Amino acid sequence: MSRAVFSGLIVSFPKVLFFLLPKTEGNCPKCSGDRVEFREVAFRKGDVCEYVAATSIETGLGVVVDQGATVTFRAPVVAIGSGILVEQGTVFKIIPSSGD
Repeated sequence: MSRAVFSGLIVSFPKVLFFLLPKTEGNCPKCSGDRVEFREVAFRKGDVCEYVAATSIETGLGVVVDQGATVTFRAPVVAIGSGILVEQGTVFKIIPSSGD
């Protein structure tokens, strides 16, 4: 499978974060905020990542969770869009929260 490679760009708009980050083993960007949106992000084997948003977390095209990665999304609303690939052997958690 071919994957797009980015140079570690974070684009921020008011109250929305877009992550376009190449991942290295065991390395997760730390973030939280009102809304968090992921596009073109790969979570690699050995990554243990947790993301918290006050309002929502959304995923879309190009999000890959490799076998052996652990990813947790915690927000009042978590929207998993088309184009995400979660491989067998991952731990992928969605935890509803009150937004507090």
